[in-house]
Amino acid sequence: MHVRIPSGKIQQYRLWIRCPTHRPGNNSFDIQLSSIFFVNYKNAIMNNQKELGLLNDLVRINNDRIEGYQKASKNLKGDNNNLRDLFGSLQSESEQNNQQLTGEIKHLGGSPDTGTTTGGKVYRAWMDVKATFGGDDPKSILESCERGEDAAKRAYQTALESGDLSNNITAVIANQQEKQLRAHDKIKALRDHWKND
Repeated sequence: MHVRIPSGKIQQYRLWIRCPTHRPGNNSFDIQLSSIFFVNYKNAIMNNQKELGLLNDLVRINNDRIEGYQKASKNLKGDNNNLRDLFGSLQSESEQNNQQLTGEIKHLGGSPDTGTTTGGKVYRAWMDVKATFGGDDPKSILESCERGEDAAKRAYQTALESGDLSNNITAVIANQQEKQLRAHDKIKALRDHWKND
C-alpha cells in the first residue's frame, strides 16, 4: 500500500490497494477503499498551536505567581509568619500547576515556556516601587497579590472559554482554576481584613 500526501495543503486522496487477482491473465486489480479521505493538516496544526499557546500562557501566569509570592514574602516586614506561610503555599501550588501544564505541553509535542508575562513583570515591578516607598506593610502587599490573582483569574477564564482545549486538558485547567479562585478569595479576604484594621 502506498499513499503520497504533499505536506502543507488540504489534500483529497484515494487509498488504493494493489491485490493479486485470481482471474487468469490478470496480475492485479485496484480496490478503492470505501470513501475519499479529506486531510486538513493546517487545521490540525493550528488547533494544536492554539492549545499549546493557551497552556504556555498559563505556565507564564503561574511563573508570575511564583515570583510574585517570593517577592511578597521577601517584602513583608515584621512578624507576619502566617502571611509568609500562605505565600509559600500559593507559590507551591503554582509550581504544581506548572508541572501538570508542562506535562500536557510535552504530551502535545510542544516546548514549555520558562518566562513570565509582561503583566507579571509590571506587577512585580509595582511591588518593588511600593517596597521602596514604604509599601512593605501587609495591606499594600496583599493589594498587589490581589491584582496578581485577578490576572491569573482572567487567564484561566480565557483558556476555559476559548473552546480550543481538549476534554482531558479542560478538566486539568478547571481543577487548577478552582484552586486559583480559592486563593484569590483568600487573598481578597485578608486584604479586606487589613484594610479595616
